[in-house]
Amino acid sequence: MTDTEQQSIYEWLRRTATENGIFIERHLRADDPADPNNSADIRNRIQAVREACRKSLNRRRQRTDRVKRLRYHTKRLVSGRGTDHDWQTVAQVADQLVGDGVPPSNREIRDAVLPLIDIAPGSDGFPLAFRLVLREAQKYRAEQEVQLPSQDEVTPTDEVRAVRKVMEGTSLVIIGGDCRDHAQDRIKEAFALKEVDWVKSRAHQSVERFRPHIMRDDVKVVLLMIRWASHDWRDIKQLCDGHGKLFVRLPGGYGLNQVAGQIMAQCGRLLDKEARSCDEVDFP
Repeated sequence: MTDTEQQSIYEWLRRTATENGIFIERHLRADDPADPNNSADIRNRIQAVREACRKSLNRRRQRTDRVKRLRYHTKRLVSGRGTDHDWQTVAQVADQLVGDGVPPSNREIRDAVLPLIDIAPGSDGFPLAFRLVLREAQKYRAEQEVQLPSQDEVTPTDEVRAVRKVMEGTSLVIIGGDCRDHAQDRIKEAFALKEVDWVKSRAHQSVERFRPHIMRDDVKVVLLMIRWASHDWRDIKQLCDGHGKLFVRLPGGYGLNQVAGQIMAQCGRLLDKEARSCDEVDFP
C-alpha cells in the first residue's frame, strides 16, 4: 500500500529542488534510504541553516536601515541644514556598512553620498572606510563626466580666460586624489599649459616627496585637493612659498570653472597684476 503522505513529500521535494536548481545527490531512491539514526544530526544542520538565514535577513534589514540613514543625513547636509552631527553620523554609518562587508563601491552607498562630494570637508577626521566611500563616489562621477561632459566643462567662464592669460605655457601641479586623464587633458588645454603634473600620492606621505615637482622653473601654480589631503601635508604651502609658487586649496571637484574660480579667489590679486600686462587671449 502506498504511503500517500510520504509520496506527497517526495514529489514536493523533487519539484522544489528542480525549481530552485538544487541537485540532491542521495536518498531519493528506495534502495538508497537515509539512516534514521542520523536524524539528530540532520535536525542540527537544519537549525544551523535556519540560524544562518536569520542572521543574513537581519543583516539585510540592518543594511537597508543604514542606507536610509545615509540618505536622510545627506539630504540635511546638502540642504544647508546639516551640522557636525550629520557629518559624524554619515561617516559612522558608512564605516559600519563597510565594516559589515559591503564594498565601498557599492551602488547604494555610492549613490547616497554622491551629493556630498563637493561639500565634504577635509578627510583627516573621518574613518578610513568613509574616505574610501567618498573616493569611490568621486571615481564614479569622473567616469560619468567622461561620457557626459558637464556644462561646466564646455562653457568656460571669464575666470577660465583670466587664468589662461597668465598661465599659458607654464605648468600646473596637482596633489591629492587619483589622476584622471580626461580631467588632466581638459585642464591642460583650457589653460594652454605646458604640462599638468598630477602627482601620485598617498596618506601620511612626506611633503619632501612633492618638492621636486613643485620647485621646477616652469611650475606657476600648485593645487592641493584638500578632500584627500593628509594632515602631514600641512607644510605644502610653506614649501610653495619658499619656491615662489602660487598655492591653491581645491575643496571640491576639478571642473574647469571650479579650478579657475579657486585660483582667482585665492590668488586673484597676484594674477591680476600679471593679467594687466598680457594681451587678450581668445578662448578657442
